[in-house]
Amino acid sequence: FDSVELGPPVDELAVESEAAWTRTGPEGWTVDASGVPGNSEDHVGYLADEDEDGFPDNDGVSEWAGWSFADYSWWVQVAGDQSRSSFSLARNVVAVADPDEWDDKAHADGAANGWYKTFMTTPEIDVSGIVAGTLFANFHSSWRPEFDGNYHQEGYILASYDGAEAVEVLTWVSDTGSPNYHDHNQNEVVILPLNNPDGATKLQLTFGMREAGNDWWWAIDNLVVFGGASASASADLGGSISFEVVAEGTEPISYEWYHDGTAIEEGTGSILALTDLEVGDAGNYYVIISNAANEVTSEMVSLTVHLPPTITGLTKLKEGLAPDLSATAEVTGDEEEPTIYTW
Repeated sequence: FDSVELGPPVDELAVESEAAWTRTGPEGWTVDASGVPGNSEDHVGYLADEDEDGFPDNDGVSEWAGWSFADYSWWVQVAGDQSRSSFSLARNVVAVADPDEWDDKAHADGAANGWYKTFMTTPEIDVSGIVAGTLFANFHSSWRPEFDGNYHQEGYILASYDGAEAVEVLTWVSDTGSPNYHDHNQNEVVILPLNNPDGATKLQLTFGMREAGNDWWWAIDNLVVFGGASASASADLGGSISFEVVAEGTEPISYEWYHDGTAIEEGTGSILALTDLEVGDAGNYYVIISNAANEVTSEMVSLTVHLPPTITGLTKLKEGLAPDLSATAEVTGDEEEPTIYTW
């Protein structure tokens, strides 16, 4: 988000800066903050912008009345830290939804206006030619939730292909009793499968927060969308194969290998060795390489595991049968490889 033009604060004046924040995202991004209590004329308790600061007068702390783009260091300082500084993966400007800070100033009533909700949407992303089911979003996240009698902070991501109805592909809730509960993690690498359908050409992602009040926050940075295996490899069932990546940079360098979006527990070196291959080992592999300065994601490799033929049935001919009768055998195996029969 470093391309945005930041300006001075409006309400958060404890830390002076001429490049603190903005509501305007990078080119093509849109932010909808109309669901934040006090931001819309139809909200109970709405007050027009009589002080002429460019924002309604009953919108809480204006900098956080919806998704905002803020200088990371300024955000940490002006919010009093409270573990925001744990987001070490952040670089310069981050996208922030921070209802905790927003609630520090009077605003229209949350319960009467449907609680704090806001979302931001990417421009259309070209995904044409990418193999179905191989698209992922990779981003860095700082998530601190809170759940009580009034506030039920939720974060979500929607994916829409070619203008079709958006589908929710990520749901994080703060209720520990929910199957979608996501515990606090102020410095997380998120790899999200996007389930791209065959033939899709355009993708839009929406990041949202809803059901919030005086909760905590969700901040993200360094979003990358990638997919489509750029190389392929194959091996036999029960066999072995290795993948190697070469990286240069300031040591120490860390490696984390992934299989279809899931981190491989022992995949933490420059070489990933797979042995005793099973059917489930087939799929897409890539590695995330990082050091103190940056993080990069490799291209994807698609692995095919070949299955040996298996005879599932054989009919035995009886002696003396007519010569126009024949034996039949059913054989299963790897459909991508030819099966050879030798009698």
